[in-house]
Amino acid sequence: MGHAAGDYVLLAVARILHEEMRAGDLAGRMGGDEFLLLLRGAMTPEQVMYLGDRIIARLQEPKWHEGNECSVSGSLGVVMSLDYQPPEIERMLVDADTATYAAKGAGRGCCVLHRDLEKPKA
Repeated sequence: MGHAAGDYVLLAVARILHEEMRAGDLAGRMGGDEFLLLLRGAMTPEQVMYLGDRIIARLQEPKWHEGNECSVSGSLGVVMSLDYQPPEIERMLVDADTATYAAKGAGRGCCVLHRDLEKPKA
């Protein structure tokens, strides 16, 4: 649909992230359609996954640009800094990327916590 539609979608995503995140949290575009969210302060994995599900639901709501529907989905990979002692930024980024690819592999539109990938399968 062209660059204008892509720019429109990126702005819509930025608005959704701003509305769903708390004051003090940070969101940044890593490139293309990849974003990094830094959630400050203590949150349980359940709270983070709930936020992820809310963001995904908002992303999937219909978006229209110049009479055309822009379909958007989201796949989120999550790491918790408390799982890293000491926190290692490079390893956390790699693990978040691994969790994101697992979310995409699960059919998109889902949120995957990296620590769940490390659990032995029953």
